[in-house]
Amino acid sequence: MMRCFIVLSVLVLGACSPDRAHDQDGSPAEAPLDMSAELLDASPSDSDMLALVRPSIEHPCAMVSSPAPYPRGVPYLTVHANPQNNDRVPCAVSGPWRPGWHALRGMPIAQPNTFSPDGLTTYVTTALKSDADCSVFALDVETGERRWCRSIPGAINSAVAVDQRGHLYIASESSIVSLDAGGAERWTTEFYTTEPQAVGAHFTPHGELATVTQDGTVYLISRGDGEVLGRLDLASALGFVDPKGASAAGGDRIREQLGDDLELLFGDALDDSSGTFFGSSGKFTDNTIAVDPSGNLYVTGGGPDEDNGTVIQVMIERDEEGVTLRPGFYIPLHGFSAASPVISPDGRWLKTSDGVATGAVSDAFIQLVELSRCPPAGACQPTYTIALDDAQLGASPVLDGAVHLHWETSLARIGERTSRDLVKMRGEEVVWELDLPDSMIWSSVLTITDDYILGTATHITLSSEKIFSFTLPETATSELLVVSRADGSIVYRYPVTDDSSATVTVGPDGSLYVGMLALVHALAKETRPVAGLMKFSPLDDPK
Repeated sequence: MMRCFIVLSVLVLGACSPDRAHDQDGSPAEAPLDMSAELLDASPSDSDMLALVRPSIEHPCAMVSSPAPYPRGVPYLTVHANPQNNDRVPCAVSGPWRPGWHALRGMPIAQPNTFSPDGLTTYVTTALKSDADCSVFALDVETGERRWCRSIPGAINSAVAVDQRGHLYIASESSIVSLDAGGAERWTTEFYTTEPQAVGAHFTPHGELATVTQDGTVYLISRGDGEVLGRLDLASALGFVDPKGASAAGGDRIREQLGDDLELLFGDALDDSSGTFFGSSGKFTDNTIAVDPSGNLYVTGGGPDEDNGTVIQVMIERDEEGVTLRPGFYIPLHGFSAASPVISPDGRWLKTSDGVATGAVSDAFIQLVELSRCPPAGACQPTYTIALDDAQLGASPVLDGAVHLHWETSLARIGERTSRDLVKMRGEEVVWELDLPDSMIWSSVLTITDDYILGTATHITLSSEKIFSFTLPETATSELLVVSRADGSIVYRYPVTDDSSATVTVGPDGSLYVGMLALVHALAKETRPVAGLMKFSPLDDPK
């Protein structure tokens, strides 16, 4: 999530096309992985087999070979685009685009939408505003019309993971739920923890489902029947403790000031969500697990004391008796300050964005770790540490060759903007910097295609009202932006109703989807949030 979507702290409010041999940074393109038959569930039904049909769309994004057990021909797979959380979409998209439909108005989208194997349906989660509402939706990609919906508490914290057979997997308030392509329940696995919320889920190269709950328990789950194959309580195994969460008082003040807008977006789910949204949960982790190409797992969480956190490696050992999870090394961080761990496509580099919720902008920094240099256990020190001028509110990409991108946004200092809006680096070297026009700030996760960087940017005007040191925006207006990876130039911009605060995704036909959590718009006193999911289609699309 940004922590997989953007986590707003109380004091610093601010988630190759096959014919290419190399990407634009000169590093080898990701090699297609073989989708072996043993990763498929046994005895598929007729409807399962229909879901195996690849998209009949002539577009580079429909030709990608995704890692098993994700479906072929679908470029955007899960939270942060893939199990490595690097937001990399390995295909070329071509604009310009034209605005299409706008679905689920009034509903906050915190996690990216995902797609069925045939590319004809997109799945999206939102807040469960009341028991009578839905929080998981299947939408027709051509029209945006609802195919079906389900009521699953806590689904807003999870994207819908989809496998080759079209089966769906969702992290809920107290369980992992699997549905078939028609929305019927296949199985539900309840968690046995005191703080059970799972924070998203990814598939492993062996075809299991990996997740971590907010109390720091890692689970490995069978996709076939939901059986728990292995579990590891990180706090108990390492003697680590929960981080010190930010004071909830600021979140209470914000809810008092902006109650109507937040109530519009979240309804009855507001109190349950506010600790995560406002950076005050104090749980062991609020972040999405990462999976490297070898199948090792990585979790951002607590550390040896409440002021120091870590990224923890989890090893998966397999033998004839089953699966065992055990801790590997850990990377020291500030307590309760880092976004989800990010791993480069080749599995060599790990990146974390630290200092994002410390309340001290000067403490914000990025760490890059060359994983091969880490010991089997104990502390692993970063290869590069890069100080930021302002906080980075969420996880940002790292690619092969230690190429990485980030944005710097601190709403607490929006009236004195001096930081860089978007930066591309190689190790500690700056490749280019982009200062956004019209005094805009970057307001989403970065999605990286072969050629472009996708996201939203927001222009705000300031009010005279403050909450602690944070000046509330008076108004907010946002745009979809497409930026060249080569030189940082803006190649496309178009107005959207709200900031994403999360992710712009890419469909098999090269369409762009803007899921809007609308947190910046909700914070603006005179701007009413609209939220929902917007689709932009390529102009050469005959539809």
